[in-house]
Amino acid sequence: IWIIAQIVLESFPISSSGHIALLACFYPIIAMPASILAAFTYVLHMPTVFVVLLFFRKHWLSPFIHIKTCWRLILKISAYAALATMITLLSFKLSRLIPFSSISLSSGFFITACILLSLLICPEGNYEKLDIKKIICLSLLQSFALVPGVSRFALTFVGARWLRISARRAFEISFLIEWPLIV
Repeated sequence: IWIIAQIVLESFPISSSGHIALLACFYPIIAMPASILAAFTYVLHMPTVFVVLLFFRKHWLSPFIHIKTCWRLILKISAYAALATMITLLSFKLSRLIPFSSISLSSGFFITACILLSLLICPEGNYEKLDIKKIICLSLLQSFALVPGVSRFALTFVGARWLRISARRAFEISFLIEWPLIV
């Protein structure tokens, strides 16, 4: 039940971790030491790695098949993903100074709902290019997902849409910058 819930919830712009915490209220895990429970919740994210690889296989395989002509693209995307990961990890370290855990789960869900509702007034965009300024902005937004109940996917997807990136590309970028964190 936990694994299926995680796979389903991870594919929506909602806080899968927050909803797993809600699930724990109704369907508690058998008493486990905290360290094993933490490892279990981490392992719950592993199916996402495989789903993302499967979903984007055509996009990711093509540059590697044509590596002689696409090596600059591979290097650029790798650098962007590494930068996003470093910014997010640095934010995670800094977040220990801020008591995010004191924010209620329902407040985080409300923030996510407001973020998603902002798409109703978001101007259309069709930019496909990604630059370093956009990556830094999306990485900083991704960092706010440390607040319980706030969706990382919603933050980065909606942030990319507000940066006038097309919906498909925003979806791809959101998972691209998340993937190294999960791995």
